[in-house]
Amino acid sequence: MNGTPLVLVSIASVALGRALCENRGSRAIDKKQREFLERRQRELFDQAPEHQALHEKLLSLGGEMVVPLFESYLKPILDRGELLDTEDYAVTFVSGATSQCHANACNLWEQDPNVYQIYTGWALSPDGLWRQHSWVLDRWGGEIIETTEPRELYFGFGMTHDEASRFVEENW
Repeated sequence: MNGTPLVLVSIASVALGRALCENRGSRAIDKKQREFLERRQRELFDQAPEHQALHEKLLSLGGEMVVPLFESYLKPILDRGELLDTEDYAVTFVSGATSQCHANACNLWEQDPNVYQIYTGWALSPDGLWRQHSWVLDRWGGEIIETTEPRELYFGFGMTHDEASRFVEENW
């Protein structure tokens, strides 16, 4: 396991988050990308129809489409998922490995599991796509710790200590 601390690069206020994401999830998806995602979605629903409920839930919250990926945490996300809106939560950006949100969240949690809580689920990006994502909630400050790029909405569940320990074993 890599215990290298993540480096705080900037603290973004809600205003900055809104400036980066002016129209929440409303940026147009080009035709070729839409067709690709729709084809992948049909394939996913054919293989795992239970994922349709997650897609419907996410799209009811906003955005254009869901990047279709198998979700191994589907049940806890649907049963215990909660919406975290960047209009209601401060977001602190911490430098992490590109496209490694699960490992980045594990790294932070291992630094102080009493302060940090791992969340996993989905996040709405400024391009209007929901992407599978993990982040950390600072239990003391009540703020989202983001390690990859700005997001507009987060939907997922906060892990218990035991769940987080298993998540670390699986993702780091």
